[in-house]
Amino acid sequence: MLSSSLRKSFLFCFILFSAVTNDASAEETDQSLSAAGAWLNVMTSPQMRGTAETWTNTNLDWSLQPNKILIRKMPTAYDLELEVNPPADNGNAVMLFQGLIRDLVIASQNNRSVLVKINPGTYRFDSLKPGVRDRTAAIDLQGLTRVKIMGSEPTNPPLFVFTNPYGEGILIRDCKQVEVSNLRLDYEYPASYGKVAYFGKSLGNGDVRSDDLLNAGNTTALGKPLDIIGAIFQYDRVEKTWFNGVSAHHVTFEGATKPTRKNRNTFYDSRLAVIPAGQDVAILHTRVGFAHAVHAKGRANQDITLRAIKIHSYPQMGVLLTEGKGFWLDGIVIKPAGEELVSGRADGLHIAGTQGDIIVENCTVSGQGDDGLNIHGFAYAIAGLTSSGGIKINGPAVPAVGDQLALLSVGNKPLYKADILSVSKLESNTYDVKLGWGNCNATCRTGLFAEPDYQPVQGRYRGTRIGLAYPINMSSSRYVIRNNDFSSSGGRGMILEAPNGIVDRNTINRVAGSGIAVIATNSYFLSGPGAVNLKISGTTITNSTYSQVLPTFPLEGAIAIMTPGAADAYPLLQSIEIRDSVVNRVGLAFASVLRGTNIRFVGNNARNFGLAKEPRFQSDLIVLRSTAGIIVRD
Repeated sequence: MLSSSLRKSFLFCFILFSAVTNDASAEETDQSLSAAGAWLNVMTSPQMRGTAETWTNTNLDWSLQPNKILIRKMPTAYDLELEVNPPADNGNAVMLFQGLIRDLVIASQNNRSVLVKINPGTYRFDSLKPGVRDRTAAIDLQGLTRVKIMGSEPTNPPLFVFTNPYGEGILIRDCKQVEVSNLRLDYEYPASYGKVAYFGKSLGNGDVRSDDLLNAGNTTALGKPLDIIGAIFQYDRVEKTWFNGVSAHHVTFEGATKPTRKNRNTFYDSRLAVIPAGQDVAILHTRVGFAHAVHAKGRANQDITLRAIKIHSYPQMGVLLTEGKGFWLDGIVIKPAGEELVSGRADGLHIAGTQGDIIVENCTVSGQGDDGLNIHGFAYAIAGLTSSGGIKINGPAVPAVGDQLALLSVGNKPLYKADILSVSKLESNTYDVKLGWGNCNATCRTGLFAEPDYQPVQGRYRGTRIGLAYPINMSSSRYVIRNNDFSSSGGRGMILEAPNGIVDRNTINRVAGSGIAVIATNSYFLSGPGAVNLKISGTTITNSTYSQVLPTFPLEGAIAIMTPGAADAYPLLQSIEIRDSVVNRVGLAFASVLRGTNIRFVGNNARNFGLAKEPRFQSDLIVLRSTAGIIVRD
C-alpha cells in the first residue's frame, strides 16, 4: 500500500452545477483570472457545461450531485419504421444510403421520428470518384432529428466495409437525438493507398528492414513510402501489442526528418537504434489527412448516442467527436479482426471541444497506434490586440458570438476572461474577435498583452506559441468515463485534459505509455484548460508505462499529472483525487506529478513498479516534482 505522508490538509470537492446563465453584469464586473482561486472558480462555472437545457427523463444512476449527467434519451416509439437490405450482387451501398438519408431528412423536416433497421449482410461503400483522393463521407447523416439507425439483429450486426480511406465512414452533422447502434465497421485499403500499418524488423543499429513497406508494389503505389512514416513502434506479433513486457520504444517522425533509405528494403534513422536487434516493429502512417470510422462534427449536433458498434480498422481515429452538445458512447468495441494486427493509426476514442455532458461506458479499445481515449478542449493562439480593439486568434475551430474565452499569456499564466461579442474572419483559421472586457479598459488590455508575452514557446506540434485563449464553453467539461477496457495501445490508456470529470472502474493493460495522463498542454492540437475538479477511482493498470518516446516524451508514472515546462508557476491542474486504484508491473512509478496543486491519493495499491530504467529519476511510489498540496493516505 502507499505509505501515509500528510503534508498539508486540503478539501477536495466537486462543484455543483446548474443550468447555464448569462451574466448580465459582465460589463461591470472584474473578470481577472489572476486572483487566488480564480482559475478553479472559472473552470467549475456553469458556462463550462454549455448545455442548452436540463432534462429530467433519464435512467442514469451516476451523478455529480445534485445534478445527474444527462443525455436526452431516444424515443420509445417511432412515427415511421424503415428496413434496409444489402445491395444485390455486392453492389455499392453509397447510393442506397444516399436515398435513405434523403427520406430521413424529409421525415425530420416534418417532425416525424424514424427507426431504421439494417438487416444482416455486407454493405460495401466505394467512392463515387475512383482514382482521386475523395474526401466525401461514405454515409453522411446531416440535418436529422429523432432518428435511430440500428442493426436489426443484435447477435448478427451488419458489416459496413469502407474502401475509401480519404473519406469518413459515418459522418454526423447538424443532428439532434440521433443514435447509431449495433453495426460492424471495417476498412478495406486499396493498393493505390496501402495499409495503415506495415511491419519490419530492427537490425539494432538504427537500421530497419521492411519487405512490407518497401517492396516494389508499395513503392509504386505510395510513390515515396518513407514520406508516409509517422511513427515506428517496437511490436510483439504474438501478443499483438506494442508492449512486450520488457520495453516499448516508440519513435515519432512527425515534423522531423524522415528516415534515409539505404537499399531496396532497408532504411536508417539513428533514433531507431534504441530498438533491440531482431525486434519486430510496426510502421504507421503520419497523422495528416486520413479519415475516421465515425465522426460527429460541428456545433449543431446535440444528444448523439453511439452504442454497440464494433470497429475493426480505421485510417486515423475510431470515433472522433468535435464540438456539439451531449454524447453517449456505450459498448463501442475497437479491435482488429481475424489475423489483422492493428486496428488504426491514431486514437480509438477522441473527444475535442464539445459541450454538454459526456458519457463513455462499457467500451473496449485495443490495437490502435495511439491513445485509447483522449478528451480535451480547444485553444486559440493569440496574436495580439487588433487596431479595431479586438484580439486576433488562430485555431482549429470557428469562434462564435457568446463564447467565453479564458485568456492566458505565454507560459499558460491565466490573465482574464471575456465574452465574444463579434467575430470577423481574417484568413484561413484566423479571426478578429471583439470581446466584452468587463471593467478592463484600454490601458488594462494593453497591460494584459504586453509585448514580452509574444515570444516563441516550443510546442509539440507547433514551432511557436504566443499565448492561448480557451473557449470555456467548449472544453468537453463534465464527463463520466466508467467500466471501460483499454489495452494493447501504442500510446496511453487515457489522456484527460478536460475539467469536471469522474473516471471510475476502468481497466488498462499493455499500453506503451502512461495508463492515465492528466495534463494541460500549450498546443492547440492537444489542448484544453486542464483537468480541474477530477476524480479517478477504481482503476486497474497493469503492464504499462514502458514507452520511451523519441524525440518528445520521457517515461512518466502509470498515472501522470503534468503541465508543460513553461507553466511551472501556474496551477492549471488542481483539485484532483486518485483513490482505490491498483497498479502492477509498470515502468517507472505508481504516479508522477509535475506541477499540480491540491492532489490527493487515497487507498491505492502499487506493486512491481520501477521495472524500466529512467536515468533522470529514482523510481519511487510517487515521483513528485514542483508540486504543492499533495496528500498521500493509505
